[in-house]
Amino acid sequence: GLGDVYKRQPIYLCEQGGKILVNITVNHEGNVVDAYINASSSSENGCLIDHALEYAKESKFNKNPKKASQLGTITFLFRGKN
Repeated sequence: GLGDVYKRQPIYLCEQGGKILVNITVNHEGNVVDAYINASSSSENGCLIDHALEYAKESKFNKNPKKASQLGTITFLFRGKN
């Protein structure tokens, strides 16, 4: 699978918390080239979704020259400000 090298920790920027799953496509360089929300996320809060997509796109994975791209999922658990 994908070896997770670097992932920013969610900061509490939204009023509500929730679990957001992001489906990602990672290229052979270990960079996320596509990210979209997985249907099994527990929240439809736009603030959480925006931040989850932003964090997912900044994540870095191990390089794998043998595979042009790999699919994966990142789960973000956000705590709300309240």
